[in-house]
Amino acid sequence: MDQSSTALPTPNSTFLELPDYLPYLELCLNWTALITHGITAICMGFLIWAMHCQSQLLRVQQLAYSLILFFYAHFIFSVFCMPYQMYRVWRWQAPGTYTQNTFSPLALYWLSLPELVYYGAIPSVVFLLAIERFVGLKWPLSFIKRHFSLFTATMFGIVLLLNIVGHLLEFPLDMGLVMICETASCTTTIYRLYFQIVSKITFSCANVACSILLLVMLNGIDKAMKLNNRVIIFTVIIELIFGVLPCFVSILYNQVLALPIGAPNSGLKGEIGITCCAFDGAMCGILYILYQLFPETDEEMV
Repeated sequence: MDQSSTALPTPNSTFLELPDYLPYLELCLNWTALITHGITAICMGFLIWAMHCQSQLLRVQQLAYSLILFFYAHFIFSVFCMPYQMYRVWRWQAPGTYTQNTFSPLALYWLSLPELVYYGAIPSVVFLLAIERFVGLKWPLSFIKRHFSLFTATMFGIVLLLNIVGHLLEFPLDMGLVMICETASCTTTIYRLYFQIVSKITFSCANVACSILLLVMLNGIDKAMKLNNRVIIFTVIIELIFGVLPCFVSILYNQVLALPIGAPNSGLKGEIGITCCAFDGAMCGILYILYQLFPETDEEMV
């Protein structure tokens, strides 16, 4: 999304005025994403530290492998996603003071790599966690950690690689189009985040379906199976609000309402999706902190 106080050229040589409120909306989105990434990094970092130190703060000492991967993935990506948000905030200009584009397309492209890969790949970890819960209905956690860990790591690695390749296929950038870009998605002129959106919506929908199926199955399972229904319900709500709905909006936008690269709103959908993903991670981090530090039940497997 590009912030010109006058007008912006598009590939069709037309001029579109940029509403003054949009730059402020983008700044709000960037600050929100930056803060929520920080919250996620702190929460997941604490859980990783407590897990390795076998801290008594954690009431569940033996965690599922996919949950450990979940903590590490959120922590690492949150840390590496923050530079993009910092760059966006640093280079932001108010509409009344805007003179020229101060953003480097190459900086936007490379700094956004972790952000867009995080957006597309992180739902796959939740999906693997759901699959591990299904397996946990039949086999003990020790069996799962011994035989399921390689499958989990391999599947996540494949999804991660596909999202990285999808981003790298945009390079080299078409500098004739992206010189006026001020957002990450504006620099993706070839596939327009196709890999990330498909990955996101596929696993988000699968997570909702798996979570609902788990809730149905658990109605007939003895409570000793130690699976927490509240975490599953939370997963359904979060995936719907911050995963499925934003992705469908992005698809609709791309197919029906998409503007030329550089036009007002051409990159705003990407910033909204990135912020939703960051907020999702922060909510999950807070949930697991509360779940571990303030237990109300005696489940042994998350």
